[in-house]
Amino acid sequence: MATNLQLLINAGLVLESNMPSMQDVETINNLSQSDVQGLINVFNGVTSPFLVNNCNPGGTVAPSPSPGSRTIGIVF
Repeated sequence: MATNLQLLINAGLVLESNMPSMQDVETINNLSQSDVQGLINVFNGVTSPFLVNNCNPGGTVAPSPSPGSRTIGIVF
């Protein structure tokens, strides 16, 4: 069974070339897989342009090719 981190990598929310810190990996892997799937569903449902326009205007959405940048926001 894939770890939560592997699920996020496979879904394109985390780049293997820009991995989160060990503390963030622990946090991610402590989520339930249904929570992780919910994040993936929201990311796929609203798409990157929505997140850029509404969560980080003028910025980037994860995954970003810039080292150290993993910005994502979810608006309800």
